[in-house]
Amino acid sequence: MITLTNVSKYYETAQGSQIVLHNASCRISKNQHLGILADTRSGKSTVVRMLAGVEDVDEGSITKEGAVSWPIGFAGGFHSDLTGEENIRMIAALHRLEPDEMCLYCADMSELGDDFFQPVRNYSSGMRAALGFALSMAMDFDVYLADESVGVGNEAFRRKCEVILDARIQDRTFILFSRNIRLLKRFCTDAAVLKDGKIVTCDSFDEAAKLLVA
Repeated sequence: MITLTNVSKYYETAQGSQIVLHNASCRISKNQHLGILADTRSGKSTVVRMLAGVEDVDEGSITKEGAVSWPIGFAGGFHSDLTGEENIRMIAALHRLEPDEMCLYCADMSELGDDFFQPVRNYSSGMRAALGFALSMAMDFDVYLADESVGVGNEAFRRKCEVILDARIQDRTFILFSRNIRLLKRFCTDAAVLKDGKIVTCDSFDEAAKLLVA
């Protein structure tokens, strides 16, 4: 379960204060699959980082039960001078997981081939994303977070990502922020919208879409 209680988050920009959340409260239940419709200027990525615990709230509190993932596919934590394999081994050691098993899984899942053993600085953005997605699926979290995308690469690889994600979140909590209603309907049963600094639950994604443009 994740509970937001009177959470506020603001950014100062050249145009003034940008409101991400303002006195927002929301409860996400265990094993709930919640799709949150949000446009590109809503601050959804910031909310995901707050839920993941890598960005602080300005006011209020977020309480979490269980292990919460970083955003699925996030590749910002890789050390560029290390190979893909070395990065996975390092992360496995930090989380006290079996490194050989994680490396085998990530090498197969990412389909990087020999590039798995090359420095990450040589990777394209797509290769980094593929390794990031594989790492996310190799880790066992109680809550999985996703910001906009749940798959990377070409169509065949994206379909593979979706199948693997389906299996991973079957008995887990899943929170997906996206402006793509088709994607939200594909993975989530419950709907909400992020608008005007609030997370508002809705009876359907169609209702969420109407509320977003209202």
